[in-house]
Formats: sequence, C-alpha cells, structure tokens
Amino acid sequence: MRRRFFNKIGGGGLPTDNFIVFDKSVSDPANITISEDGDFLYRLITSGFDRVLCKSAMGGREVFVCRLKGSDSNLYIDGSPAVLTGPEGDVMVVFLEFWYKWYKVDDNRFLYHFADHDIDGTYIHVPKSLVGAYKGYVSLNRLYSWSDVTPTTNVSLSDFRSYAKARGTGYQVIDFQQHCVIAMMLYAKYKTRNLQGVLGPGGATCDPATTTGSSNATGGADTENEYSKYVCGLGLEGVFGGICEFVEGVEINNRVWKITDPDGSIRNVNAGTVSGWIKNIAAENGPFFDVVPTSVGGSNLKYYSDRYYQASDNSLVLARSYFNSNEYGGVAYSGAGKYASSQDLTFGSRLAFRGTISEVSPKQFKKIPVL
Repeated sequence: MRRRFFNKIGGGGLPTDNFIVFDKSVSDPANITISEDGDFLYRLITSGFDRVLCKSAMGGREVFVCRLKGSDSNLYIDGSPAVLTGPEGDVMVVFLEFWYKWYKVDDNRFLYHFADHDIDGTYIHVPKSLVGAYKGYVSLNRLYSWSDVTPTTNVSLSDFRSYAKARGTGYQVIDFQQHCVIAMMLYAKYKTRNLQGVLGPGGATCDPATTTGSSNATGGADTENEYSKYVCGLGLEGVFGGICEFVEGVEINNRVWKITDPDGSIRNVNAGTVSGWIKNIAAENGPFFDVVPTSVGGSNLKYYSDRYYQASDNSLVLARSYFNSNEYGGVAYSGAGKYASSQDLTFGSRLAFRGTISEVSPKQFKKIPVL
C-alpha cells in the first residue's frame, strides 16, 4: 500500500513527507527544511547517484552499466579492479528516475514534493539518465568521461554536441534538466544553497585544466571543505569549479530562456536583466525547478551564493559550474553570454546519456566489448 502523501490544511492539500521547503523571506542560504518523514527523498539524496562504468550496446540507443564500489571507484561493486581510463568504458553517474511537484505554502514559502510515481497526473517527470563523473575529454572527435586525462577546453558547444553524438544514439552533453537536478538534490541534502561553504571551493583550475581522477580513491563521496582538488557532489567530480560546462537544452534570446525538456516539450522563461549575485530563481514560483536567475542582489553568503552573467544578444547558450575555484560559482552559477560557436579556455562540457540503461554484473560487463 502506498504511503498517504497529503494532509488537508486550510482547504488545500500539502504533502506530509518527501518534501523540501524554501523560505524566500530569508537571505541566509540555509533557508531550507526537509520533511522528517518519507524514505523516498532520503534514499534519493543519499544513495540515488551511483558511479558506474558504461559501455554502448551494438546498434545504439542502449548502454550497459556496472556499478563501482561506493567508497573506491577503482573497484567494481564485487571488489574486482576496474579500469577508469577508457579501456573498460566511460565512468558515469546514474541519475535515478523520480517525479516532483511545486506547492505554494504561503506568501514566503514554497515546497517541492518528490515521489516515485506521478501521484495525481500533474507531477513533472525526471527520467533516469547518465552524467559523466568527470569533465569531458575529446579524443578523435568523440566526447568521453575518462580518468587521468586533461579535460578538453577551447571547444564550442556546437562541436561538443557533435562529438557527443558521434558516440552513438542517446549520447549528448549535460543538459538543463540534469543541471537543475544537481542543484535540487544538493540543496535537499545539505539544507543550504551555499554549497561552497559545505563542499568547499576546491582547487581545480582551467588553464591548465586539472587532470581528472582526483576523486577515484574516495568513490562517490562528497568532498568536505575541499581547497586543493576538484569539488565532488552526488558522485560528480568537479560538480562546480575547474572549468565552465556548456549545457544542452537552452537557447537564450534577449534574456528569454527557451528550454527544451527531455520529452521534447519547449517553454520560455524570463531571466533577469542584470548580472550579479543571484537573489531569486524561477524555481521559486514553479512549476519546474528551473535554475534560471530572475533577480540579483545577494552575495557569496546570501541567497543562492552564486553569480549570474547575462548579455542582451540572441542565440546565446548556457554554461554552468564556473571556472577555477572560488566563491563565484556553485551549482546555481549561470553564464548566459556565449554563443554556440564560442570557444574559450575556461569552457568545456560533460558527457551525458539519455536512453535505455541496463545494469549487469561485473562478470557480464567485462565480456561486453567497448565500441
């Protein structure tokens, strides 16, 4: 029997479990509370993002994955050694499937409720997907997620798209929904929007780009007050900092973000017209958890603790993560001032996959050839 999700309050239904509440009237980044009841959200933020090795199936559209040990990515889940440098596939992170819905609590507070199914037909679907555990690396005009390489920079989003598609059907660069899920889950996990203050600002650089793999020995663990290596969160090495990451699924025209979701639906969201420290984002008014800056006026210790950069041109694209390692760029950082053809030493991207994901045992996985 499914858990009862709602309690009638003042004539309206509000969830009683598996939710995260934000208070817009509070400038302290720690304006977040989460429900104490409900196993689904707890499982999602603590064990919903596992590292795997990934190989493509013949014919495309499907990949096979095998879990790595949570405490040490150098080992498969059964303890046998794993090769993370390419011969055994890409190192990726599984983003589990879930549904969510925005609710208004009062004039200042709003919440997002999470579930393992569409409760009433109006919940927003986040399909299962894969995101590269490392910053992207290009070899022979193909985009990879490998350890012990220098992430590729000074390449345009147009070319990154092409290099990802060259891997086969379903491969792409990290997209807007995945970017928003990263923020949503880390906000819920740590109950603060100042994630640099928890995970650390890191020590990764863009020129030269810091070599991937500094997190291998600690597996999918998040960093704590990291100042020397890549910052890690949800199994993602360099979850922010190091180099900016071009994002798929957003076209920006005079500060209007045209967002394409995984199901192909398109919507427009008006972003803020001034650059600065982010004070508000579109997610505050739902229904989507859109990390779209709508106003500025914060600081590194207030509101979202991240910066927003915008321009008034058309056909611009989005970049997340920020470059080098400092207080400017966490999970909400939004760089909206480059074209799809722009190239910059501070910009790279990250491999992702959407399609059929089949998990196999280490023994089975090792028999699958790398395509």
